[in-house]
Amino acid sequence: MEQVKLLGFWYSPFSHRVEWALKIKGVKYEYIEEDRNNKSPSILPKDPYDRALARFWAKFLDDKVATMVNTFLRKGEEQENGKKEVCEMLKVLDNELKDKKLFVGDKFGFADMAANFVGLWLRIFQEASGVVLVTSEKFPNFCGWRDEYINCN
Repeated sequence: MEQVKLLGFWYSPFSHRVEWALKIKGVKYEYIEEDRNNKSPSILPKDPYDRALARFWAKFLDDKVATMVNTFLRKGEEQENGKKEVCEMLKVLDNELKDKKLFVGDKFGFADMAANFVGLWLRIFQEASGVVLVTSEKFPNFCGWRDEYINCN
């Protein structure tokens, strides 16, 4: 039995993407066909409220990615408006992460994975562009989460 297990559906373009990537990279894997009506446990929390919360944060963050990227690509008034919007988003995240290490529960999960762009790439965009939006003074809770995310194994 292989160590890498790919859970998928025969008609899913997403599991086929992963399958082809594994083949191209020469990674041995075991393909396991999922029953759509009886799925295996996923990375989402079991508790319905926590599961809904994780999905909410993932959607919230996904909706902000384009604004963040565009903020670093624009100039002048467009960039200033983008900075304000990104800082508002960061205030929301910072407030949510108050007294917490992770978005939902005590295990690294779906919402934290969805926040990878903010956690990892925001610092890189700042360094490349010289536009600094995140500091530990302005967003201490978010920066604590980001550091936890980057160092998560």
